[in-house]
Order: sequence, then structure tokens, then C-alpha cells
Amino acid sequence: MKTRLLAAMVVASIASGCATTQVRVSGYLDRRVERTISPHESIYVMENQDPANRLFDREMALKIEALIETHGYTLAPREEADLILSYSYGTSGPHVFTDDAPIFSSDTTAVAARGYSYGGWGAGMTVTHVPHTRTLYRKWLLIEVVEGPAWREREERETVWVGEALSTDASPDMRDRINYMLVAVFEHFGEDTTRQVVMSFSPDDERVRAVSGY
Repeated sequence: MKTRLLAAMVVASIASGCATTQVRVSGYLDRRVERTISPHESIYVMENQDPANRLFDREMALKIEALIETHGYTLAPREEADLILSYSYGTSGPHVFTDDAPIFSSDTTAVAARGYSYGGWGAGMTVTHVPHTRTLYRKWLLIEVVEGPAWREREERETVWVGEALSTDASPDMRDRINYMLVAVFEHFGEDTTRQVVMSFSPDDERVRAVSGY
């Protein structure tokens, strides 16, 4: 009974971890100048010129525009915008990792020689570790905000803010995970985070659901 209970707890713990999506976010401001993004400034979202998937890229632009307005900023045409926002994204992998996975048992005779005994789990409870291989894909998102006038007049990139998002999972599909990454970046839009911030999302996060509709 104790063995089955512990196994159930381990499975529940693993399932709970898998249900949470984690995104690592970093935000950067140029510390050499006193420049921040003000809510009254207007923003133009510049689509990529030659994306591999033009429809997906357009989808990205619509999601970003929705998040800009959700966070209280104003959209404007390129000719009038105070700021111009560009974005890039991608996936790397597959990356194959091998680590140790715990196997639990109450049979100390069978596994004591190659495992570790934890008396606190009950009499004879033992865990042994076996090699476990995982295949993962890294997703990345980069958003850059530059001064509108400098870009229009001289095509110079006077960068105001840069936001990065990184996430890893077992699927090569970018389309679903990008929603979490966009929400995470805009939660820190215009901020200098000073370090990488880890954000966790549940499957029913309302912010992610809203972005998924675009």
C-alpha cells in the first residue's frame, strides 16, 4: 500500500510539473540614457519583410498589436508612430539530453546495491536511478523597440527597449508556445528586469487564452 501511495504521489508531481508552462524573460533599457517607454507614446508594429511563413508572421503581428492595446498603449501608422516595434522568433533543436530518472521500490534486497535508501519514506523504501533520454526544443522570441523618427528619417536603429523570451519543451511546434512567450514579454514591456525572470503559466491562463484567439 505504501509503495502504491508513493508511486501515485510521484506521478501526480510529474503531471503537475508538466501542466505548467515556464518562460524565461529578460528586459533591457539603455542605461546610458534616461529613456523609458511612456504610456502616451504610440507604437507601430513592423512585420518581417520575408518570413518563412507569411501567415504565421501576420498572426504574430496581430497578437502583438492586441497586447500593446491591452497594456494601455496606442497603435499608430508607421508615418506617425513615436516608436517602432520589430520582432523575430525561432526554434532550435532537437537537443538530446540524458539524465537519471528515479525508480522507487520497497524491495531492498533487489535494489539496495545500486540505489539509495530513504528511511523516512517507510520501512524498506528504496529509490534507484536509471538513464533517461529526453528530446527538447528551445523556442526564442526577441522584441525590439526603436525611436520612430530616427528610423523613418535615417533608417537608424536607436534602440529604446529589447525584450527576450526563452522556453523549452518536447515539441517542435512553435504556434502554441509563442502565446505564452508573448504574454510573458509584455508582462515586462518597457522594463529593465536586471536579470532573467521565470514566469509560470497554467493551461487555463486567461491572458494566454486571449492571445490565442488572434
